Amino acid sequence: MHNTFGMQVFVYVVEKGSFSAVAKELELTPSAVSKQISRLETELGTRLMNRSTHDLCLTEAGKVYYGHCLRIIREMDLASEAIHEMNTTLSGTLKLHVTPGIGRQIVLPALTEFIKKYNNLSVKLSVQPARVDVINRGFDLSIRSSNSDYVKLSTTSVDCVMLAPLTYRVCASPEYFRRFGRPKKPMELSQHQCLIYDAQPSPEKWWFINNGEWYHVNVGGRFHANEWSSINSAAVEGIGIARLLMQNSNSPDPSLETLFEDETLSDRAVWAFHPRARSMPKKVKKFIDFMTKRLRE
Repeated sequence: MHNTFGMQVFVYVVEKGSFSAVAKELELTPSAVSKQISRLETELGTRLMNRSTHDLCLTEAGKVYYGHCLRIIREMDLASEAIHEMNTTLSGTLKLHVTPGIGRQIVLPALTEFIKKYNNLSVKLSVQPARVDVINRGFDLSIRSSNSDYVKLSTTSVDCVMLAPLTYRVCASPEYFRRFGRPKKPMELSQHQCLIYDAQPSPEKWWFINNGEWYHVNVGGRFHANEWSSINSAAVEGIGIARLLMQNSNSPDPSLETLFEDETLSDRAVWAFHPRARSMPKKVKKFIDFMTKRLRE
């Protein structure tokens, strides 16, 4: 018989990084946690992790086993949720990943409303700039901006849903325009201080459209950042010209003035990525539907 409790303890130890932290959460002694891991290793005939006084490190076998444990535990959770979903109320825990910019600007305001609406549902939110493997990291959903080219590369084990289109707004403060002048056409951006958002492909190529033809302008500047709010703040302070990613119903900071609104091109959207399943968990479907409706109002 498989030691499913031991598998769960093993996953907790990997995530928490210590026996004592897991023991506290599961109301066990550290020695009981250690025995569960040792029992697993005996059953499997291999060492899963190397222990030292201050550190735990997975072996190669441990890394492989951890990935399988996450998938098995997820299936167990889905089985439990399938029973709970026979009731009308949402329950369980929604494990959600968002990137910082999209998270703060778009997801968090909607998430707080969603939590208030479903009192029996818990949310475990992770805000990280990098893309994540929703399956191996155990997430129900990852919400981030992406373009259609990346979405086409999604694996057969991950599904995606477009929640809302996004637009770029090229803008700067009146102070910047007073000091450095206002560009009259996109090509003149190459002669200005532009604020570069590094956490995207080709950040120094800004795309525009003229008479149906796409073209890019190579831009540069002294300020680079990998987080949208930093770019926005620098623009408000008059450091340079920003290209901000906006949800259609939103507007840039009122102190900023928009340039080339009808010529700025964007192929990005807000996407939700989730593990493929024969039946989408009710909590995931409800949140996707809630976000889609809210963003497209």
